[in-house]
Amino acid sequence: MQASFQQPPPQQPSSQQPSQQSPRRESRFSYKNGIPPRRNGKWMPDHQCGPGNAVKRFFEGCMEFRGRSSRREFWLAMLFVVPVTVLPFLFPPFGTLMGLLWSLSIAVPFLAVSIRRLHDANLGGWWLLLGHSGNIIAAAILAFTAVGMVFVGIGAIMMIPNEMELDLHDPDTFAGQLLVLLYASFGFSGVSLVIQTCLFSLPGNPEGARFD
Repeated sequence: MQASFQQPPPQQPSSQQPSQQSPRRESRFSYKNGIPPRRNGKWMPDHQCGPGNAVKRFFEGCMEFRGRSSRREFWLAMLFVVPVTVLPFLFPPFGTLMGLLWSLSIAVPFLAVSIRRLHDANLGGWWLLLGHSGNIIAAAILAFTAVGMVFVGIGAIMMIPNEMELDLHDPDTFAGQLLVLLYASFGFSGVSLVIQTCLFSLPGNPEGARFD
């Protein structure tokens, strides 16, 4: 008596088998809508954010002095902040008032994003003092110039002859020297702007994660 054996049915090739893979789930950390500002409570840099998301992150991180901000995120935000800050001053006097109020409102967010940008380049926030060194010197010069202008005004009112010349174009007079100091303050502010541009343009450094 022979035992009958049935052959198993032929299997379909793997390429013809129906796909039973689950649909791909998009990560909430994808670049489509930008990286969420915080991950595990830490402010994370977004290296592929768009202009709108960069401005949004600028204001959302107004009190975030820890963590990092990417170079792209910083400069895209500045493309919005700088023109909006400068334009009101072109329409005095109301525009000047609005410009001052706006400048005060973005002072803390700008300080926060500046420190985070330095962190992304693996630099401490104290490097920001180097970037503003020219502005600090310029502010001191302007303060001295303002006090000097007060004395010039008093001299003009009292009309002291041969003691105080009011010719601003003569560098040998007190008033002319004040004008030179005013121009010097503009020069120091320009140097400060160049230093800040170099610092904020540094590429991201993975070792900056120590500031998270």
